[in-house]
Amino acid sequence: GANTMFDIVWLGRRVALRASNGKYVCTKKNGQLAAVSDSVGEDEQLILKLINRPILILRGENGYVCHHKNSNTLDANRSVYDIFTLQFSDGAYHIK
Repeated sequence: GANTMFDIVWLGRRVALRASNGKYVCTKKNGQLAAVSDSVGEDEQLILKLINRPILILRGENGYVCHHKNSNTLDANRSVYDIFTLQFSDGAYHIK
């Protein structure tokens, strides 16, 4: 959006960052990051790993997402939230 510095583009187990100038952020050989790429290649793919934040709270248009314990389903229209735990393994997060 107009008020954001980057958009995250999900690429399976990796992400790319698209800067507000429309270019993708790439890693340079000297360690710098630069928003200069027109497309996503190996240098634009990053692993997103959250540190010290293993919780996830989801909210949709109609309310919070909660686990319905009796039927093992998810409801997305609740006024209170459930806390889900994230676990990182093999390049991906799993919701527990």
